[in-house]
Amino acid sequence: MKKAKHILGLPIILLDTGEEIFDIKDILFSQKNKRLLGFLIDEGGWFKGAKIVLLKHVHTIGKDAVIIQNKKVIMSSTQIPDVEEVLEKKYTLFQLKVIDNEGNRVGRVEDVLFNEKTGHLHYLEVSEGVFEDIFYGRLRIPLSNNIKFEDKAIIITNKKQIKKIGGLKKYFNQDIEKREV
Repeated sequence: MKKAKHILGLPIILLDTGEEIFDIKDILFSQKNKRLLGFLIDEGGWFKGAKIVLLKHVHTIGKDAVIIQNKKVIMSSTQIPDVEEVLEKKYTLFQLKVIDNEGNRVGRVEDVLFNEKTGHLHYLEVSEGVFEDIFYGRLRIPLSNNIKFEDKAIIITNKKQIKKIGGLKKYFNQDIEKREV
């Protein structure tokens, strides 16, 4: 699994020539299918569509670069209706509000973990705020049937599946337990 935010800003390199051609500007998600569709590499302009690379055309997503076979896999967003719809709505998961089915704020989406081959989204990483992230850790929410994607929010119907990851508190607790022994 890969974290989507780690990919933002990575260069695209052509496998056939080794040429570095674009940087990844944004990540395109389908909220209907809970999948990563591809990457925005050029925002386009008045008379041309945005340039994108679909995930299925990506050879490798590495730590320092995204590799594609050649320039032929770069497409215009106008060629793919699902992508055009995402761009028109300006839909992004990052910073999207997360609430529970009782209307309580859970946090905001900070990152998404996905399968790099299929694009299937597996987890949301949700922030409750900077202090909470540092001290208690972020929330990791598995994507399942208990989650509904809406344009302005994600609604969670089963809070039992939320887990905390990271945070300094657990280290402080371990240190206190050692001192008491």
